[in-house]
Amino acid sequence: MFDMRVWFSIAFFGLSLLCRAGDPAVFYIKTYSDIAVKEMQRTGIPASIKMAQALLESEVGKSPLAVRGNNHFGIKCGKDWDGGTYFKIDDDTDSTGTLVESCFRAFEKAEDSFVAHSDFLTDSRKQQRYGFLFQLAPADYEAWAKGLSAAGYATDPAYPEKLIRIIEKYRLDTLDDSGVASVPVAIISRVEKKEEAEVVEVSDFDLARPSGRLRTAAAPVKTHNMYKIIWVNDSRAIQVTADTDVETLAGDLHMPVSAITAHNEMLLVPSEVIKRGTTVYLENKKRDYEGRITHHIVNEGETIEAISNLYGVQANTLYQLNRIEKGYQPLSGETLALKEKVAGNKKPKVARAGKKTRGVLFSQL
Repeated sequence: MFDMRVWFSIAFFGLSLLCRAGDPAVFYIKTYSDIAVKEMQRTGIPASIKMAQALLESEVGKSPLAVRGNNHFGIKCGKDWDGGTYFKIDDDTDSTGTLVESCFRAFEKAEDSFVAHSDFLTDSRKQQRYGFLFQLAPADYEAWAKGLSAAGYATDPAYPEKLIRIIEKYRLDTLDDSGVASVPVAIISRVEKKEEAEVVEVSDFDLARPSGRLRTAAAPVKTHNMYKIIWVNDSRAIQVTADTDVETLAGDLHMPVSAITAHNEMLLVPSEVIKRGTTVYLENKKRDYEGRITHHIVNEGETIEAISNLYGVQANTLYQLNRIEKGYQPLSGETLALKEKVAGNKKPKVARAGKKTRGVLFSQL
């Protein structure tokens, strides 16, 4: 049952939408914001994120899957689903690589898909992929949007930017003030590999892998204005929340500069500037990428090393999978394989690598 603070927050949020009364998204938000807030209080998933995902993935409730299957999040059947189904072409292929119809869940009512979306992200079997999200500040919708993308939730590289634009356009972050201050104990118990707090004091930092100690809902949140611990492809990393440099970072974390440069191909010298939002790995990236994304479209100025940082997979793996020689970089717009080696006739087009422009090619999560 909602308390008065929740009702006041939703009412205030409703007033903020009046100026967009002719926008069909406004009606959609008013219809489903209450279930988004309830699910936030139950599971810790920000209501702003859930609403933005629903708006985007359901095409404001007008996609065939949403209309006919009450499925607003594109949730597929999975081997354990025994309810209604809806079939359509998506991204599943047969043994020959031909697209085949994918099975999606069909729900009795739309609200059921909102609950199923929460259950999907909090499933203990998926904690290795999504568990780190629940260590983020509940109201940090930008970190959640980027974290979902890093975990491989969507194949669209622009997915986090789209969510953020929707949230800010409709002030969905107002919903996050509806009475959720910390992650519920029920969710924390499912996160077995993460640190006690989403942000750590440098003095408490430990380079060893997490011990498994879990933060309770009542535990104080430790803060620091520089670094956030995140996990990318099951590799431990720091997300820098203020501009710094390699030497300063190494000193703060009591690490040798050589250890940081060894794990981060983009950081070459102690004076290298590290921009806010950059991901800095604290251990070797994995040889294989475990996320759902299979390919990456190269953006202007991106290098193999920058893409390596984005997905938490070793640069050597990307060079080998895509049959690219060292000293060459893929051209903008080319497609890079993240999981399987490309055929010889499907290698991406490349150009000889020029001198790296310092400070502009870091992976931004």
